[in-house]
Amino acid sequence: MDKIVVAALSLGLVLPFSVAAHHGPGQFGGGDTLEVTGSVTRVRLVNPHGYIYFDVADESGNAVPWRCELQAGSLLKRAGWSEDLFPIGEEITVRGEKGMNEPTA
Repeated sequence: MDKIVVAALSLGLVLPFSVAAHHGPGQFGGGDTLEVTGSVTRVRLVNPHGYIYFDVADESGNAVPWRCELQAGSLLKRAGWSEDLFPIGEEITVRGEKGMNEPTA
């Protein structure tokens, strides 16, 4: 869905400096951008970070659970986001840096 790709791209432009300060070095992929498409399973707009959980099909067609870390839920809600923006089962495309310590985050 376009709004998710735009949100993820915007997040990638805004957060790199604050993420480095907040999480320290080695938490994220060091600038390598990844794009994955999957089906929404859960949305949590909480603090200190919001999350979108989604299943991505692997080469064999098996569902692999992924997680996308976002800004603080309170900031997202003030910007007009709600869990309703991401209906369960809806296909989304997320673009951003891959987590260094978790292969599907």
